[in-house]
Amino acid sequence: MQVPLWVWLVWSPQLLMSLQRGEGPHARALLTQIAQAFPQAIYYSLRTMVLCLREFAFKVVQVLAPLNTPL
Repeated sequence: MQVPLWVWLVWSPQLLMSLQRGEGPHARALLTQIAQAFPQAIYYSLRTMVLCLREFAFKVVQVLAPLNTPL
């Protein structure tokens, strides 16, 4: 018996975070199915994750930039 896709909607933030771990390929397949069936329902979680990752990357660049200056 397969779990209906709508059941996974509440777990979309956790599934998005698991993309960075070993279970990433499985989470990606499930998220793809969810996004195709319920694109509006997953939008907020996906946008939040993208914005957080962008902010983190910006902070990393700010920290590493002084280290890349020639002496």
